Amino acid sequence: MIRIYVAIILDTDIYHLQYPWKSRTYKHQPVKVMKHLLVPTDFSVYANFAKDLAIKLATRSNGNITLLHTVDVLPSGWEQLSDTDQQATIKIDEKLSVAHERMLATQRDAKELGINLQISFRGGKLWEAIDKLVTSQSIDQIVMGSHGVSGKEEFFIGSNTQKVVRNVNCDVLIIKNKIPSIHFPKVVFATGLDISEQPIFQRFLQMLSLFDTEEVHILTVNTPGFFSQPTVVVQESLKDFANMVSDFKCETHFISDITVDAGVRNFNEKIEADLMAISDEGKNSLIRMFTGSNVEFLVNHAEVPVLVLKK
Repeated sequence: MIRIYVAIILDTDIYHLQYPWKSRTYKHQPVKVMKHLLVPTDFSVYANFAKDLAIKLATRSNGNITLLHTVDVLPSGWEQLSDTDQQATIKIDEKLSVAHERMLATQRDAKELGINLQISFRGGKLWEAIDKLVTSQSIDQIVMGSHGVSGKEEFFIGSNTQKVVRNVNCDVLIIKNKIPSIHFPKVVFATGLDISEQPIFQRFLQMLSLFDTEEVHILTVNTPGFFSQPTVVVQESLKDFANMVSDFKCETHFISDITVDAGVRNFNEKIEADLMAISDEGKNSLIRMFTGSNVEFLVNHAEVPVLVLKK
């Protein structure tokens, strides 16, 4: 029997608990929670990073992809137009035509890999278009880049991604760098320890079958005025989460920092995590403790993918 040592870190004190861990080799079985991916694109290099990763994920999960491009204004009643009328409009609009050709090229590449990729054009605000598609097409996860089309430091996260995270009830995977292969051996799950987060954590563990994960680090952060529970209560709550992990090495961490986002970011850098996941569920949701600028700061300064998990 292999024993896993779980460390709960309280300032300078370290408590050790033991949990049994049964090793298992994954064969990348289809994961129901990631069957339909939505990828917004403005054709920037960062959007292409997200698109490339989504294709890799869809290959492993036997999933589908919807590739979304938005423009400021589309003809009135666009969504009610037939496919033939939409195609005719695209042909006479230079910008739409160029975007359509790029999306068709991506569709052909995906088809060669056996992936069903659908193209969608929408007008108006990106996050509102995403919200409608999430509802109408039963999207399981949004995969998007952290930067916009400009080569300057103008981030998706400063506007569109932040609005998606706040307003759209769907998991969001935010990509900042090129991901050559899906290999995230060390992942972090940041939580406020609300019992309502446990089903989300269970779903997250299912996702890890696609990520070649070896270690799961469960993290909660103590800041002035945030945690009022006695230490023993925090220990028991962390134990409840850790007991849900059976297929990976698992460690739990209770750390103190000035702010929640600083704690999450510093911890990820310390252990050199490959993927950072944050739950957005429950009254103690860590992400609800972030101000808008801090969300932007966290993602912009994280060199690894950030996964925001919803209900």
